Amino acid sequence: MRVTFPRVMFSEWTKFLALRSTWLLFALSAAATVGLSAAIAARATDPSSSTPYLGIDVISLVLGVAGIVMITGEYGSGLVRATFAAVPARLPVLWAKGIVLAGFALPVMAVVVLLSAVVFRAVWGPLPGVGDHLVGAAVAPVMLALLGLGLGALIRHTAAAITGYVLAILVLPALLGAALPNDLGEKVVRYTPVALAQALYTDTSSGDPTQMLAARPAAVALVVWVGVVLAAGAVMMWRRDP
Repeated sequence: MRVTFPRVMFSEWTKFLALRSTWLLFALSAAATVGLSAAIAARATDPSSSTPYLGIDVISLVLGVAGIVMITGEYGSGLVRATFAAVPARLPVLWAKGIVLAGFALPVMAVVVLLSAVVFRAVWGPLPGVGDHLVGAAVAPVMLALLGLGLGALIRHTAAAITGYVLAILVLPALLGAALPNDLGEKVVRYTPVALAQALYTDTSSGDPTQMLAARPAAVALVVWVGVVLAAGAVMMWRRDP
């Protein structure tokens, strides 16, 4: 049977959905995100239009780990040898995984984001401008999931890749902000992946413009980050033996 990209995608889709951990991970993450929106609404005193989406930070971290495990799990179990035996070109496997991951995560995130907004409204009341951030809040975690996928392809080891991801998402911005002079630190930190992702669903209309990019330039910069990391992972996947 000739190897075609649709067949590779079908194989990756089947593997992804066959894992019970996939369904459990997304279900628990979605419930936690919506629950956080309700909890925040119950305590909020003067929320902004992006407050209902503060829980997105949690699911962004989880989806990044899901992207990592999607590929490092095959290296760890040895299944990658069978995968590359069936698809010797290798790179179609990475592209298929990325499409499957985004194709599954994006509609899930759309539902989670909408529920978060609805729950917040039910608990706190109407909040003008909430709908302005729906798309950004749904897309941001998916982009970080793809970043995790690229990192997993680059490092191939689950624990090391997750450590690197957590350092890049949580630790690096704090270190840069503390180590660099104030003005320079603010300018550099806003170009880190997590700050770019948060800019997609954060209301910056009344805040300090030096703290976060506007949504459109942030989206472009985040796409560049994801593209570079996926390209690096693709190069390493193509050059190294499984």
